[in-house]
Amino acid sequence: MPGYQLMLQRLRRVRRKAGLTQAEVARALGTTQAYVSKSESGERRMDPLELNDFARIYGTSVETLLPRSKAPRLAGGAALPVGVAERSIRPNRGRPPKRSLHSEPR
Repeated sequence: MPGYQLMLQRLRRVRRKAGLTQAEVARALGTTQAYVSKSESGERRMDPLELNDFARIYGTSVETLLPRSKAPRLAGGAALPVGVAERSIRPNRGRPPKRSLHSEPR
């Protein structure tokens, strides 16, 4: 899980760069210093809303905290819609898609 560990390192680094202690962040979040410490160390898993709260307090974006994805990107950096990358990897070469036993009729 190196991506999660990288996010935790960035979380600590951004907090320190903002000049905040764990206790100050805890007060801003309305929680305890132990919560912040365990969140930064990975002892407790954060959900996306919690990560957003940390980013807001640090004056940064969630994207700054997250590791870069290796998913294919469009020009300008936008992510490809779900399923597009898979279709471009295995094109059907002009043939109609195969129907499975579980697919609905067209």
